[in-house]
Amino acid sequence: MPSDLQITNIRDQANANSAITIGSDGQIIVNQDNPTITLGSNATFPAGHVIQINQTVDDTEITRSGDKSEWGPITGMSVTLPNNLQSGSKLFASYSGVYGEQSGSWWGVRTYFTVYQNSTNVIGNQVTSTRNFGLNSAGSSEASQGYWGENFSASVLFTPTGDDTAKKTVALYWKNQANISFSSYLNRTGVGSPYTGGACVLTLMEVAG
Repeated sequence: MPSDLQITNIRDQANANSAITIGSDGQIIVNQDNPTITLGSNATFPAGHVIQINQTVDDTEITRSGDKSEWGPITGMSVTLPNNLQSGSKLFASYSGVYGEQSGSWWGVRTYFTVYQNSTNVIGNQVTSTRNFGLNSAGSSEASQGYWGENFSASVLFTPTGDDTAKKTVALYWKNQANISFSSYLNRTGVGSPYTGGACVLTLMEVAG
């Protein structure tokens, strides 16, 4: 038979301290300073709460040459969250890096960057879009790009697809606007060492839905 338990204080085993106080308005007050509270894996967090996070940082100089008009992964730039996602969670992915180009006369040809999840481009799949240009782009507007470099960055919030590892993993991809054979570089200018610069950073968060 259902019943109510009315209580004001919950005290410790030695009856020396009041551990928990329940106010007249139903509010629960933990009286211990800086208490350790352990939540189980089934704990429900409010929407927008960050549940877990992971990051990949890579300053390796990367070159991609030839036909780059199809999306291709950037070596070493993927990140996987340590735990499986909770039901209803979203993923928030952000990235940044330094881009350079081989010197030549293809100025204005953009290089696009995007995030792949569950083997698909989030743009047009997990995120509604009819365009195939990714999340952002970089490219020189000069006839001679040798010493040129540009920072790029973007972020996106989306509902992941797939299961287990595929669902909690994202990777950074890139491609060119047109099939023009020249070399593209990450973490350096077109000239290379000592004209390097920065690193690619890919961050992934699970956000309660």
